[in-house]
This record gives sequence, structure tokens and C-alpha cells, in this order.
Amino acid sequence: MAFLFVLVISFVTLRPPQGWSRRQVFVFSSISYIADVLLAALASAAPAADFSLSALLMGMLFIRAIPLTPIHLWPLALPILFWPLALLNHAASITWSPETFVAPLLLSGIGVGLAIWYRQAVIDREILRRDLQWLETQHAQQQERMHQVTNRLARELLVLRGLREGARAISGQIAFGKQLDMIARNAALSLGDATVFIALPVSAEEVRIRATSGHIESGALATLEYLAQESIRTMTPIRKPATMSLGGPFVCLPLTTADVPIGVIGALGNETRLGFSEEEIERLSAFADQAALAITQSRLYEELREANTDKEQRLRQLEAIYEAAKAAVSVLESGELMQRLLQQMVNAIQADAAAVFMYDKNDGDLRRAPEAAIGPLPPFPSMSEPMWIRALKTQEPVLVLRSEEGTHPGDQVAQAWGMATYMVIPLVGRQESLGVLYVARREHAAFTPQDRQLAESLASFAATALENVDLYRRLHAQWKQLRGIVQNIGDGLIVIDLEGRILLTNPTIHTVLELDEAAFEGRTLQEIPQLRGLHTLVTNVLTTLDRDPHMGRVTVSYGPHRPKRIFEAVVNLMTDENDQPTGVVATLRDITAKHELEEMKSNFVSVISHELRTPLHSISGFIKVILDGKAGPINDLQRDFLETVRDQTQHLYRLIEDLLEFNRLESGQIQLHLEPIAVNTLLSETLEIFRPEAEQRSIELKLATARGLGLLEGDRGRLRQVLSNLISNALKFTPSGGTVELGAKDEGKSILIWVRDTGIGIPPEEQKRIFDRFYQVDSSLTREHRGAGLGLAIAKHIVTQHGGEIWVESEEQKGSTFFVRLPREVPKSEPVLDFASLTSPKKKQRDA
Repeated sequence: MAFLFVLVISFVTLRPPQGWSRRQVFVFSSISYIADVLLAALASAAPAADFSLSALLMGMLFIRAIPLTPIHLWPLALPILFWPLALLNHAASITWSPETFVAPLLLSGIGVGLAIWYRQAVIDREILRRDLQWLETQHAQQQERMHQVTNRLARELLVLRGLREGARAISGQIAFGKQLDMIARNAALSLGDATVFIALPVSAEEVRIRATSGHIESGALATLEYLAQESIRTMTPIRKPATMSLGGPFVCLPLTTADVPIGVIGALGNETRLGFSEEEIERLSAFADQAALAITQSRLYEELREANTDKEQRLRQLEAIYEAAKAAVSVLESGELMQRLLQQMVNAIQADAAAVFMYDKNDGDLRRAPEAAIGPLPPFPSMSEPMWIRALKTQEPVLVLRSEEGTHPGDQVAQAWGMATYMVIPLVGRQESLGVLYVARREHAAFTPQDRQLAESLASFAATALENVDLYRRLHAQWKQLRGIVQNIGDGLIVIDLEGRILLTNPTIHTVLELDEAAFEGRTLQEIPQLRGLHTLVTNVLTTLDRDPHMGRVTVSYGPHRPKRIFEAVVNLMTDENDQPTGVVATLRDITAKHELEEMKSNFVSVISHELRTPLHSISGFIKVILDGKAGPINDLQRDFLETVRDQTQHLYRLIEDLLEFNRLESGQIQLHLEPIAVNTLLSETLEIFRPEAEQRSIELKLATARGLGLLEGDRGRLRQVLSNLISNALKFTPSGGTVELGAKDEGKSILIWVRDTGIGIPPEEQKRIFDRFYQVDSSLTREHRGAGLGLAIAKHIVTQHGGEIWVESEEQKGSTFFVRLPREVPKSEPVLDFASLTSPKKKQRDA
């Protein structure tokens, strides 16, 4: 019973103190419960105990375990384990029956059910209590947050309303100053107890407050403007606490656009305010962006307005310049031209009067241009009037604004003219001053730089137009004179453009070709049968763009039963002042009679040459017989005379042979016989022919050629004739003790051959003509070697027909060098020698 009493006491008295944690309560309850279980086990094991007491103790343990189940379920296991232990302890004294087993099981089930129900009820209540406590806490927090959000939304609403109102003001037609005032007022409403201002720079070193949301004391105004200037200079925000000069906290933010400072927005708090929060500065920054936008838009609007004004003014100027230019190129009468130009100037710069005075170089005075005035005429400027003298001397416009005192040098003209301001603009041509232009206004307002620029441009047009009118008059007179010359020239004239189309002809060519003027218009030479021969010459000039005259003969056929006529054509390339080709001009001269005369001369030379050869042959034969002594003995004097006659007869015979050769070549009857020629062999063989003559004259012959010059296509006989002619001439004009050199070198597709001597040389003025037919250098040193003057002409034609070229380089008393360049292959298009005409170095002639 004592153990039972202790158990009951512990069950009732052992309670955990309030304020313990869940872990502390669990540990205390577990220890006390284990102690109760041990006491119940001892009580059940006492000798006086019976099974009824054990059942009672088990029920008490269930009751004891029920409060512990919300914390843990393990206390329920001890009462259930207690029951089998009690059965084992009282097994000897128990009367076994079904109730013995059912009653404890029923009691255990009731205890477990009660424990589980209690556990659930306690846990749900605890959860409900905690949830209720959490909801109360959340409610309080949400109320606080709602209060804060409401306050923030109210401030944000003020900011949004201010920004919206400012945006409407910026996008509307509200003045710039009112826009800034509205932005400052709305910013102040969003901040509360603060004054907001906007300051803008008026110069590089000065800032002025342009808008405020309230009154700022004069003492603080200078400080605020200084701080605003520092913020603009450093492009950084400035924050200041309350000071004596300001009275409250201060903050200002720079306004920038494209990283360029354009102003500041600032806030000055009341004396009760400690400072500005980051959120307030952020709201002020939003209004700073809006202020920057308003300032930028205002500046853009001003620039756009100025640009529109400038554009309209420039449009008027361009229209005036266009009309002036149109008049300058379309009007050829000076009076009408100046009247139109002055009218454009008066309209463009909004002047009231204008007049032109021309400068007379003879007496140094001005003369009013006829019909060159708009509005009232100014007084005639005297020679001493300084304004036009200064304008002409400096070639710059002179502006005169009439003074009230009348002391300005130009006041006399302005007062007499009835104008308040005028401008004197010099008319400067390409080379000299032409006069001055007076432009005036009645209003006392100076001309703007744009007005001056436009007036100068129109004055330049006027000067140029006057010069062009004068130039047109002179050119027209020259054109009439030139037209008269072209119309009356004796030769036929044809002008052709670069495309080969006929631009101009004269009446002579119409008469010569028996065609009217319309037959030439817009046509090419190839489209006119009579001029197809001229087409070759013109095409050659247009292709090569050679500046030298090209000459040739053109044969014109008039029909099957009419004789042909031969014309000498001269084609020259036309160029402009920049030496750029513009076309060609061709003249045709009728040389039919001259051609017939040349044919008669050729026939006469041929007949005479053949007739002279027979008696010369007889004379040469008889002289040889006499010199050989077959006609009897002769003395030394007779032999000397006979040898002289023989030499002269041989010389005359060579002249006749040259004339016959040239006559054959000129008639085009000789053809080239082309074959491969070894160059080294040709040169050495030709040189050896002249070896005896050179030794007789004590002249050294030299061969300067490289080995392996290869083959050359050509006529062996004709090429040897060219080299023989050049070597023979070199020997003739080289004194004893001199040197004659024959050389050659390989140039790839051609062979360069030269004949160099140390003779008397050729004067520079003679070098240009030595290849002309019948031309000989006239000097005392050459008279003893006179010939027909055909050798070099024949050599040039032979070289030309081989597709090569020949020229000379010479210096008097130092010798001459003749060069011959021959292609390795003769052009197939020119296999025939044609000596119908011989060329000169400066003129290229060709039969067409």
C-alpha cells in the first residue's frame, strides 16, 4: 500500500514547470513516467499484492501515459508490457478464466484508444493555437505593410500624376518656362515638405534658377546657384545637410543629354527635415529626366524653328539664284538681263531699291547702266564718294547704316536716296572690276550675313552675265568672220567628231563632190561613196590620236563614163584648250592636173633615161678601148682626161640608174621577194664589198655584231641595197683616218642595225628632211659628192615596206649614226613596194 501511495503522490504532484521547452518537458515527463513504472512494478511484486492490484496499477499507468502521447507514443508500450509480467508474477495465485485474459485486453484497448484520442485532440488544439497566433502576427504585419504600401502608392500616384502632367505639358503647346514651373511643383508635391528648383546655365561660368515650387530666400539663392554650378561642372549629384545658409537639407541632380550637362534639378528641405531618403532622390531623379527632356525638346524646337526659318530663307535664295542663273544663260541683252537680276535680288533680300553703275576705266568714274534699276534711283555717285571706291578697292561689300547725326561718309547718299540703309557690292569679273551694285532699304535695319551672301552671289552672277554678253557679242562677230572664211575657202573642208560623224562642211566640198549640204548631215564618211577613200586617213588619226598632220591622196569617181579626179587630203586632229581630242578636220585640194603632170614627168624621165643609156654605154665602151691602147698610144695628159671622162660617165650612168630605179619603185611595179636571211652573213658580206674602197680612202671598216642574231625575213637584195646605200654615204662623208662601223643587236621580235661614222655630221635642221626625195644637204663639204638625192628616200621606203623604221642621230663635226629597226617577220598585209608618194618625217602620206 505504501508503494501505491507513493505512486499516486508522484502521479499527482510531479508536473513540469511552465515555460519549459518541448524537449525539457519530454525529458522530465519521461523520467517521472519511468519512475512510476518502476514503483508500480515493485508494488505489483510485493508479497501482499494480488492480481487485482496489478490490474489497478496497469490502469493507472495507462492514465499516466495518456498525457505523454502527444509528445511520443512509446509510453503506451510500458502498460501493455506490464500485463504479461503481472500474469507471470501471480501465475500461482490466479484462477484462470476467460475474464482473466479479456479484462486486461479490454482495459488495454480502452487505454490505447483514450491515449490516441487525447493525442489527436491535444495536437489539433496546439496546431490551431499556433495557426491562430501566426494569423494574428501575419494580420498585424499585413496591416503595417498595407499602411506602408498605401503611403508609397499615394506618393507614387503624386509622382505619376506629376510626370503625366509634365509629359502633357512637354508634348503640348505650353511655354518652356511654364513647363519647368510645372515640373518643379509636381516634384515638390512628391517630396512633401521641400522646395524644388530647376537651374540652367546662361554661360560657361554662370547658372541661374529658372523655375521653383516655392519661395527661396535671397540669402540662400546665391548658395543654391553656386552648388548647381558645381554639380554641372562635375556632372555629379550634390547632397548637403542643413546649414545656416540653406536652413534645411539640400540635394541636386545634374540634367544631362547625351552625356552633356544642360542644367540641374534640386530640392531644399524644411528646417524640420533631417535629410532626403534614397526613395525620395529616386523620385526626384524621375522629374530630372522629365526636365532634361523638356529642355532638350525646347532646344530642338528652337533649332527646328531656326532651321525652318533658315530653310525658307535659303529656299528663297536658291530660287533667286536659279532665276538669276536661268536669266544669265538665256538672256543676251544686257539691259533686260540686269533688270531681271536686280528684281530677283530685291525680292530675295526684301530690299526696296537697287541700281547698277558701270566703271569706266578711261576716266575712273561710274556710269549708270541703262535700264539697270529697281525702285527709286540713287543719286549719281561722284568720283569722291568713298563707298564705291572702297568697294572696288577691297572687292568686298560695304554696308552703310544711316546715322542720326549725319556724320557717316555714306549718309549723304542714303539721305538723298530716301533710304535708311544700303549696301555697295562690287561687280568683279574674271580679270577686272566692272562696276558696283547699290541695294537699299527704307527701314533702319542692317542687312544680315545671309542677305550679304545672297547679294554677293547675285552680283557675281551679274558680273559673269555681263562678261558673257560681251563675250557672246565678240564670239558672234568672230563666228561670222570665221564662217565667211570657211564659206569662201578654196579647198573642200570637212569637220568630223570622235565618233566619225560629219559635223561641218563648206560649199567648196559640196561643189567638188557634187552633193548638197543635206547629204552630209549626221552621216559618216563611209556612208558617202565619194569619201570612202578619206575614211582610211580619218580612222587612222582617230585611232592613233597623232597630233601631226596626216596626208594622202583620195581618188573620187563620178561614174562609169566620167574621168576620176584626184585630191590631196590633209587630216589634222582637233583639240580643246586642255589639249584633249575633240575631232578631226580634213581639207581636200584638187590635184588632178598636178597628178597628170607627175605622170608625164615620170614618163619623160623613163624615156629620157632609156634614151641616155645607149649613147652613155657607147661612150663608156669607146673610152675603155682608147684607155686600153687598142686605138693607138696616148700620152699621160690624154689618159688623165680620158679617166676623168670615164669617171663622170660612170657617175652619170649611176644617176640614170637611180632615176630608172626610182621610176620603177614609184610606179609600184617591184615586189618584195621574201626569204629567211641570216643577219650576220648579210652584214659581213655587205661590209666586205666596201673593204677595197675603204682601204683606198684610208678609212677603217668595223663590224660590231653579236653572234647568233638568227634569221630575218626579208628581201635579201633590197636589204643589201639599204645597207650599201648607208655604208656608201658614210664612206663619202668621212675623211681619211676616220671609222665606219656596221653593227646590229637582237631586240627579241626585231633586229636593230646601225651604220656609224666619224664624218662631217648633219645639221639638226637638215636631219628632218634627208629622207625626202631629191633632197640633199647643202654645204661646202657635200657638194663634191652630189647625187640625185634619191638614195635615202629609196632606203626609207624599202625599210617601211618591210614593216620597219629608219632614223638618224647626228652631231656636226662628230659623225652620224643611221639606225634601221626591222621586224623578224614582215607584215603580210604589205608585201608590195608602193612609191606613188614619198613621206617626210613630219607628214604621213598614204594613197587611198
